[in-house]
This record gives sequence, C-alpha cells and structure tokens, in this order.
Amino acid sequence: MNNLIRRISLALFSIPVLLILIFITPHYSHLFLNLVIAVLSILGALETRNLFLKRNTHLNKTLTIILALVFPVLNILVVMELIPSNWILPVFLFFISLLITAIALTRNKDSISTVLDRLPAYCFIMLFPGFFMSFLIRFNMLEQTSLLLLIFLTFVFGNDTFAYFSGMMFGKGNRGIFPVSPNKSAAGLIGGIVTAGLAGWIYFRFFPKLFNNSPISAILIGVCIAFTSVIGDLLESAMKRSADEKDSGTIMRGRGGVLDTIDSVLFSAPLFYFLMYQLQSLNG
Repeated sequence: MNNLIRRISLALFSIPVLLILIFITPHYSHLFLNLVIAVLSILGALETRNLFLKRNTHLNKTLTIILALVFPVLNILVVMELIPSNWILPVFLFFISLLITAIALTRNKDSISTVLDRLPAYCFIMLFPGFFMSFLIRFNMLEQTSLLLLIFLTFVFGNDTFAYFSGMMFGKGNRGIFPVSPNKSAAGLIGGIVTAGLAGWIYFRFFPKLFNNSPISAILIGVCIAFTSVIGDLLESAMKRSADEKDSGTIMRGRGGVLDTIDSVLFSAPLFYFLMYQLQSLNG
C-alpha cells in the first residue's frame, strides 16, 4: 500500500510538470523539456555505471556524464537548427574513436587488464539511456510535436499504470511469465496492452488525420508501444538482476531510480518516432 501511495504521489507531481513542459513552454523546440531529458540521461547513465560497478567494472564518472550527453546535446542542436542532422553520425564516430584511443593508450597497467570490460560498458552507456532518450528530442522534427509527446507518454505510462493495477487485481495466479521479472503477470501484460490500444483508438477519434485516417494504425501503434515498453522494462530488470540490485537507484521516491522510471520509454521512443514519421510522410 505504501508503494502505491508513493506511486500516486509521484504521478500527481510529475504529470502537471510534464504538461507544463510540453504545452506551456514549447519555446525553442521544447528546450526546457529537452534539457530535462538530458539531465535524465545523465542520471540514468550514472545509475548504469553503478550497476557496472557492482560487477567490478569501474568506469570514470566524468567520462560517463560526457558520453551520456553526446546524443541528447547533438539532437538539441539539430532541432534548434544550429547544426545539420547529418553531423550526428560523424560526431558519434569521433567520440567512439576518441574513447577507444583513450582506453587503448592508458599508461596504467591495471587499467589495461580491464579494457575488454570497460570499452563495451562505455559504449553501452552512450546508448543507454542517452541515445534512446534523444528520440524524444527528435519528436521536434515532426509536425504537432506537443501533441505527439502527449500521445506517446499516454501510451507508455498508460500501459505501465494499468499493467500495474491489472496485475494487482487479477495477476495472483499468473505471475512469473518472465523469469527475469517474477512479479510480472499475464493479467498485467494484457491489461497494459489493451489500455494502450484503447488510448490509440481514443486519440484517433479526436485526431484522425494524425493517424492517416486509419483507426487500425492508431490502435496498432499503441499496442506496439506497449510491447516495447515491456521490453525496456525487462532489459532494465535483467541489468538489475545481474548486479543483484532491486532498484537502479533511490532518487525517484516510489519508483526506485531514474532508470526504473524511464526504462519503458527507452525502446518505445525510437519506434514511435519512426512510425509517426512514416505516417506523416504518407500524409505528404
């Protein structure tokens, strides 16, 4: 019950803040929201670093922060039209080359022995969560960005919320469908997916042109986002289990760490961006 109260309290605080960032301060391609995304990427990367530390892979804190910011900062500059979008890949390759060179040329013999552990860990931290979170920033390259952000967050957190309540009410005898996350239930999975699909249909009723006048597209997008939300949650659960940790951190009261809060967003944001980009391309 205490966990439920903490979840509700967090929602009552975070929902108004998100609505303000999305609709009241959309200036400079949602710069304020994008900066929040960059901060969340840093915090998530630091939590990922701590999980690696539990596995005796020691990563430099400053370098972790820098790598976490590569994709968010690049995409902020792109959507503000300060740099062209085709700069992203060259800059990314430059950072990868610099990272490999810095690790390979270390003079510390103890560090040399851990190169094979640290190099993939640093590359992973650049992607998780920074790369995936940066697609939220790229929403600004689509039409009706504020509305798309609202729809996306409704799909993700609607799935998460109703999966939680469905699991609580009907999941007692059908838990353990995913070994990496024993508390997840079939009832919760179905409840979340149905909710996201229903949300897609509701949004279609109000904004049919956004979904190319196809209710099936709206429903399927909601269902797909529900699936990727679950995948992101399961990946983060696997990471925590590997590190023998219950939560990725403690910063989000009632939700654990930042990764525990944004894990559902990570794989969903690129998919939603791609699907909506395709729909808007069809609309001409």
